Amino acid sequence: MSTQTIRVVVPAPVARPRGARRAAALAVWLLRLGRSIWRTLERAGQRRAARELLAQAAWHEPFDPELARRLREASRFDSV
Repeated sequence: MSTQTIRVVVPAPVARPRGARRAAALAVWLLRLGRSIWRTLERAGQRRAARELLAQAAWHEPFDPELARRLREASRFDSV
C-alpha cells in the first residue's frame, strides 16, 4: 500500500509596505495643493480676460456700441 504525505505551508502575513500611510497622506495633500493652485490660476485668468474684454469694449464703443455692450456683458460672466 502506498502512502502520501501532504505538507501544508502557511504563508507569512504580508505587512503593509513601510511608509504607505505617509505616502497616501502626502498624495492627498499634493492633490489639495494642486487644486488650490489651479483655482488661483483660473481666477487670475478670468480677471485678465475681463480686463481684456473691457478694453476691447472701450475701443469698439465709438464704432459699434452694440458690440461694446456685449463685450461688457461678457466681462461680467462669473462661472464660479
